Amino acid sequence: MTPEHESLLTALVEFVGEAGKRAPELADMADREAADAMASWPQAGEVRQAAAVAAHTHGYLDEGQPAGRAFDAQGLNRLGIAGLLRAGREFDREALVNQLAGYFAGPAERIWRHLVLDLDWELPVPVEIVGWRLWRPNGEEWDELRPVPAAADYAAGQVWDPLLRFGEHVVLSVSEEQEEPANGHRIRLLAVSFLRVMPSWVATARVASVVVGQRRRSWSHR
Repeated sequence: MTPEHESLLTALVEFVGEAGKRAPELADMADREAADAMASWPQAGEVRQAAAVAAHTHGYLDEGQPAGRAFDAQGLNRLGIAGLLRAGREFDREALVNQLAGYFAGPAERIWRHLVLDLDWELPVPVEIVGWRLWRPNGEEWDELRPVPAAADYAAGQVWDPLLRFGEHVVLSVSEEQEEPANGHRIRLLAVSFLRVMPSWVATARVASVVVGQRRRSWSHR
């Protein structure tokens, strides 16, 4: 862990602590209103500064200044952070702080491509197939793929198709070694040419391609 990352964690701990102190006033606000208020706190400014430095150190989305992702009201609302902090419920603060640090400032995690197959197969354990992982994720496993899992239940919008939470879909997953950090990418559909390198039984199924990682996350209907 770099000193810059440690400084970011410290700033995030102070931000989350401030939210705890202001819980009574936040409880009477809507999530977006609470996000606007939180983004204006001095502690949020310290997080933004520390996140930019840590992201620059990690080379994470460092295409301009500041580096990394924006710790702003929109992000606090969209990711569910404001909703979680104003809810007044118990949560794992250490997990939240670590996830926030990773999402806003890196270091970058591996990006994965998930091919969701409309096949009702019983698959008790994952199977490795020439670099691909064939598995049947349940709701909790899909939740872990969301941008900030600790706050995702309070997110302003859906990240995955809700039908995936029933755990009735088989998924092929592979690490995308050549993918680079990017902002603004939401949905990428599978190209027909890509299907030709897959087994023939995959080409007969309805398939959705989902690219995920701290740097690029998206969802698609079947």
